[in-house]
Amino acid sequence: MGASVAWSAPQSRRSLSRWVERRDLFAEGVASGDPEPNSVLVWTRASFGTGATVTLTVEVAEDAAFQRVVATAPALARRDADYTCRVLVGRLRPGQIYWYRFTDGGGRGSRIGRTRTAPRDDDPQRVR
Repeated sequence: MGASVAWSAPQSRRSLSRWVERRDLFAEGVASGDPEPNSVLVWTRASFGTGATVTLTVEVAEDAAFQRVVATAPALARRDADYTCRVLVGRLRPGQIYWYRFTDGGGRGSRIGRTRTAPRDDDPQRVR
């Protein structure tokens, strides 16, 4: 399964994407994992895939309303990966909560996921 990469921008901005949640088209939801102090991996599956690929856009924001988007990138959900896609989002801040979502070209979107980057290695805060 291939992965895409998204880099966080120095300044956040309001989302420019049309987005309407369509859980029926993203039946497996979203997931995140492999948190590092400056990156996290996000995932979804486009349940509606029929061609060779489904082109999605992933957005990562500092707020649940996507008024402070820090990363946007294209993501391909390919048939040979059962229409799943993973995106490694980098240049994030340590120990920070982020929200993310996937959208197709028509504005049909996944549910919104919440993730957190790992703290810095020298951070005394306990990790659960």
